Amino acid sequence: MNNFHSKRTFASAFSLFLALVIGWGNPQQVKAQACAMVCNDLITIEVPINGSTVFAPLDMLEGDPAQNCPNGVFSTQAQVSSAWVPATGNMVFDQTHIGQTFQARVRDQVSGNTCWGNVQVVAAPLMDTIHFQLCTELWKDARPIKGTQLIFQPNNPAFPYSPMIFQLDNSQSCVDITLALNDFLPGTTFSYGASLPDTGYINGVNLMDLCVTRRHILGISPLPSPYALIAADVNQSGSVTTFDLVTSRKLMLGEYDNFPNNQSWRFFPDYCQFPNPNNPFMTNCETEISLSELIALNGTTAKVIGTKIGDANGDVALNNEAYQPASVLDSFTLVLPQGPITAGVTMLIPVKLNNDLLFGGVQLNFQVDQTIASVETISGAAISLPSPASEHEYNPTTGVFRISTMLELSQPSVPILAGETLFFIHMKTTQNALIEDILELVYNPQIPNFWMGSNCQDYYSLDASYSGSVGTYAPELPGLRVQMPSPNPFDAQTTLSIELESAETAILEVVDLTGRILFSEEKQLSAGLSHWEIPGTAMNAGGLGIWRLRVGDQMLAGKLAKK
Repeated sequence: MNNFHSKRTFASAFSLFLALVIGWGNPQQVKAQACAMVCNDLITIEVPINGSTVFAPLDMLEGDPAQNCPNGVFSTQAQVSSAWVPATGNMVFDQTHIGQTFQARVRDQVSGNTCWGNVQVVAAPLMDTIHFQLCTELWKDARPIKGTQLIFQPNNPAFPYSPMIFQLDNSQSCVDITLALNDFLPGTTFSYGASLPDTGYINGVNLMDLCVTRRHILGISPLPSPYALIAADVNQSGSVTTFDLVTSRKLMLGEYDNFPNNQSWRFFPDYCQFPNPNNPFMTNCETEISLSELIALNGTTAKVIGTKIGDANGDVALNNEAYQPASVLDSFTLVLPQGPITAGVTMLIPVKLNNDLLFGGVQLNFQVDQTIASVETISGAAISLPSPASEHEYNPTTGVFRISTMLELSQPSVPILAGETLFFIHMKTTQNALIEDILELVYNPQIPNFWMGSNCQDYYSLDASYSGSVGTYAPELPGLRVQMPSPNPFDAQTTLSIELESAETAILEVVDLTGRILFSEEKQLSAGLSHWEIPGTAMNAGGLGIWRLRVGDQMLAGKLAKK
């Protein structure tokens, strides 16, 4: 706030007299110079510590400039080191000017008229109290994080200040703080932060996080924020590596229920500035602010930025609310068989699509009634399983069966047609039961089901339905026995031995890990034992693939490796 004193100087009065005389003596200049400017003298400008104050024309001009100079355009200058500054705009006084008196002037840029005075620069008095709001939000999209414990901590080696702790409920993400500045000793610094009870270590950790983290590690697309890097460093090693991917996978599949070397959430005050945003592990960010910086918060909002560990793409579900980023394209349905499973017989349950879609990855969560049913394994069909980028895990205690698989990042998306079997779940029951009663695709906002495109971002949400038109398969297929390819791995060729009870038309295919067909051959097989050779030219050296044998409505598949 500026204090003004009305003391008209001789120079000010004389400038007005001179302007009038010049105007009478030169009628051509009356219009240009008809600007009656009078400056107050010895005004006071207050400057806050570590702050600045703009010296405005109205701080010095006396009267109403709009009446005295209706067309005036004013600016201020001060004489500093025998020079009038600034060249343009208004003079700004800062803490280096406190305690000094400067000759100053106001100039009308239209008429060129000027009036003078003196300006005394003093320190602005400290406020008695300050008030600000402290809030928590997510790094990715500033979504509020509710239910945190907010902490405000004064720090002074001469006095052990107790922290101010605010426990927010599940409807609050902010707290109002009022501080009496006289309560703090000179030299006191201040810090603030937050903590949050575990919202579920798995919350926000999914296939897309693995995808964007792998792209970062391979140098394809760097993670966009220092907070994303901190989230991706799940083992807290100070770098993002494939070991972080392994740890996240184990969490996703239920092998871990937490991160062994990290907490679920980490929070950073908004004054925290990473010297190198591309390597936030290099040095710690600023941990405290000064009294003047605290005063600058008066009337504003301070923030604590939260990052969910493992959630490298920022899609964590907050405040028990489901979150769907803008990149969700649509939803579609998986189709499962409807009907009985005979007790004690292992059946292959096909999972199919109801739409044509490009495949980049898929994450699914099934619930199995573990009191009467169990999952033995999973085998691939349109989606090649297992592959280096696929995982599945069945927990016989909880009955949760999770599938997580995606293409290698160097591979394009694979088109999959409606009605095509994605993969088979191998299941056995201890009593006769209906599939729809023992196997269910479950929704969990913390572990979403989704179908992913090729860019680790665009994806589809999933639901499931049952259809009596989808049949199950027995791995011990009636009338069909197959001996696995030998040798495997192979070089020049490998041979599949097939025994049929009756003659059948069969198709043998070899596909790579993206589902691309490398070899396909159709034959009429006679009853009895047949041998089917897969040539060495079907695969590149060192390659991995899947062989698929289709006999009528029956299919078997397995892994294949080329030396």
